[in-house]
Amino acid sequence: MPEEIIEDLRKNKSTKDVKALAEINSFAKKIKKLGFPTFTETDLRNAQKSLYFGLLENGYKWLKSEIKRKLSLMEEQEKEKSPIKIKKDKRRGLTINVRIPNLDDEKIKEI
Repeated sequence: MPEEIIEDLRKNKSTKDVKALAEINSFAKKIKKLGFPTFTETDLRNAQKSLYFGLLENGYKWLKSEIKRKLSLMEEQEKEKSPIKIKKDKRRGLTINVRIPNLDDEKIKEI
């Protein structure tokens, strides 16, 4: 958790909802596990702070929907930015998809 969240908890005891804090922590773990290359540690800390302080204003139901929304947006952004998508699956193993835009049939045959 970012230091600002820990400090707020110490100072204000602003939430007793351990489940919500676990959700925010789980969000960070998912982001790290998915390994979004354009999402930095600073981005992650800012997202956690946004979720935490949003939780205080809007409640747990908002937090759940906001985490889903953020993950969905990030996945879409990464799809657009990265031509390579690597997915790990327990049954299938490792799947690598490569998106190669703007290739006509002749170039594809060359490759």
